[in-house]
Amino acid sequence: MDKNELLNRLNEIEKEITKLMVNIRNINIMCKIYEEVASIEEIEKMSDPALTQILITIKHVWNCIESIYRIQNYEEKISIINSFIFDEELIEITEKDGVWRIKLPSILPRKKQRKNIPNYTSAYKVPIIRALASKGPKNKPLQGRKAVLMIIYNFGPDRKIIDYDNFDYVHLINVLTAFFIDDDSPDYYDLIFTGRSADKSFTEILIADSSKLLTVLDEGGLI
Repeated sequence: MDKNELLNRLNEIEKEITKLMVNIRNINIMCKIYEEVASIEEIEKMSDPALTQILITIKHVWNCIESIYRIQNYEEKISIINSFIFDEELIEITEKDGVWRIKLPSILPRKKQRKNIPNYTSAYKVPIIRALASKGPKNKPLQGRKAVLMIIYNFGPDRKIIDYDNFDYVHLINVLTAFFIDDDSPDYYDLIFTGRSADKSFTEILIADSSKLLTVLDEGGLI
């Protein structure tokens, strides 16, 4: 297989992965893609930058699938897939009147999932970092000021509502610090959690100057 054929095939695989990210429920399809991906390790021997983005996406999914093979419970398989396939194109980032809103296309992963996912940190952080780099603030908008940060868990019919501190939000705050605030020490932000039932599962993050606390509470549905 020459480089052009490989690039075309990888593009086809990436398109299939993107479709599955939107509504991923079929383990058998994922396994079929895994078998295809497992046969193209030769890509790692190439240095063509055009292949880099596709390789990152595929290896991210590959790592998820490898972890799924080691877990027997079907519901946990689905939970892990939904938690870790963050498509950066599906991450929405907006700003209005000084309040930034970030919408992730799934619930944050649970803390206990860390040990089951290879390359957990990069699988969690990289898509959010890329999305913020392309759609987020150009300079730290809250530098030198204290921030208020609200994490809103929206639980769809496929997810059971659990205690908010079971979710791994630490990596999320690490990423947000790089783009919004001076430091991830609690001295630099106040953190609020809330949750609600929704038509589908996703996570919203509101971040603003602490002077806009009432605005954040209102937008988060707490007042």
